[in-house]
Amino acid sequence: MRSLVAILMGFIIAMAVVILGGYLIAAALGLPPGHWTTPVFLNASLFVNAVAAILGGVATVRFSPRWPRSHVYALAALLLLISLPTLFAAPPPDEPEWFNIVNSLIGPLFAILGGLIAAEVLHKPEGSSPG
Repeated sequence: MRSLVAILMGFIIAMAVVILGGYLIAAALGLPPGHWTTPVFLNASLFVNAVAAILGGVATVRFSPRWPRSHVYALAALLLLISLPTLFAAPPPDEPEWFNIVNSLIGPLFAILGGLIAAEVLHKPEGSSPG
C-alpha cells in the first residue's frame, strides 16, 4: 500500500505543478483561455513540465518504503502511459509538430532524473527502509 501511495504522491505533485504552472504562465503572459499556444508559452510550459516531473520523482523517492528507483520507474511508466494519447494525436494547427513528442517524453525522463538524484542525495539505496 505504501508503494502505491509513493507513486500516487509523485504523480499528484507533478500534475499539480503542471496545472498550476500552466495557469501562472498564461496569467503572466496575459493569455486568454484557449490561446495558450504562443512560442513563449510553449517553451515555458516545457520548462514547468520538466520541473514538475523532477519534483514528482523526488516525492516518489521520499515516500517510497523500499526500492526507491523501482518506484520512480513505475512513476515514469505511469507518466508515459498518461501521455500516450497526446503523443499520438495530431498537434493543433498553431503548435509545432515536435511539441507533443517532446512534451510526452519530458515527464518520464525528468521524473527518473529527479528520482535518481533524490535517491543519491537522501542516501536511499535499493531495498533500504526509511529512516
